[in-house]
Amino acid sequence: MPNWVVWCGRALWLIVLAHFVWVAVHNGPGVPAIKGGQYVLEANGRILRTVSEEEYLALKAAELRLFSTMTAAAYFVPMVYWWFKRRPAARLARP
Repeated sequence: MPNWVVWCGRALWLIVLAHFVWVAVHNGPGVPAIKGGQYVLEANGRILRTVSEEEYLALKAAELRLFSTMTAAAYFVPMVYWWFKRRPAARLARP
């Protein structure tokens, strides 16, 4: 595979790490949820705090962004491996 594939793969995982840190800092130990018609941050069934609708939507968007970057990073290398097909060894060894 081309050398740039390794660097792009590493860069994508660095972006995943940045999104993970972003979500962890904003959510804290909880995840956004709707309980009893209220927007809350909850952890293990406990409600940590109530959030507004805008905060809830922003936190869910960040969560979705994290999962989409994880998916893109996970499938990047297999996609590039498929895209750049290898040549058979017999074609490479010409006299």
